[in-house]
Amino acid sequence: KPSTQFRSIPVTSGPRAAKYPSFSPDGSQIAFSSDMADPGNLDIFIKGVDSGSVLRLTSDPAPDSHPAW
Repeated sequence: KPSTQFRSIPVTSGPRAAKYPSFSPDGSQIAFSSDMADPGNLDIFIKGVDSGSVLRLTSDPAPDSHPAW
């Protein structure tokens, strides 16, 4: 049988949590909601699984959550 290996990937660092994660269809990126840029207000970010670079996609004063591909 083929074996599947899983690995743990930190999404954020520091005191702010990542919520509602969603992997891209090809598994290369993860979208998530976090208040790391604006404490108390959720925005949507994407992060490259291998590169680790984070891109903020939203900055609305209303909370943005539950990203989907």
